[in-house]
Amino acid sequence: MGTEAEVAQPFRFCAADELATCHVRSAVLGGRAVAVARGEDGALSAFGALCPHQHANLAHGLLVDGGITCPDHLWHFELPSGRCTTVPGTQLPVYPVREEHGQIIVEVVPR
Repeated sequence: MGTEAEVAQPFRFCAADELATCHVRSAVLGGRAVAVARGEDGALSAFGALCPHQHANLAHGLLVDGGITCPDHLWHFELPSGRCTTVPGTQLPVYPVREEHGQIIVEVVPR
């Protein structure tokens, strides 16, 4: 069984009305850079906010084709899986996310 530090904890990301459809925001939760995107259909995806290539903030990227494209070198990641479609074997961490009582809640294992 894991230690307490390995257990995901819920963190308030932002108010639900602060994240519009087809937009992305990022924040540090539990010591981790996390981004949340609200897709065209209103669905939420939470994932690592930093591109694994050169750590560009994906919140400045472009939501397109069910994924997000890095603003610096155009690496494209599927949401909500986190799989990179431009560089095989590369993936973003993904996190459970939900709306609850008007808030967006993301579960991460704190650092």
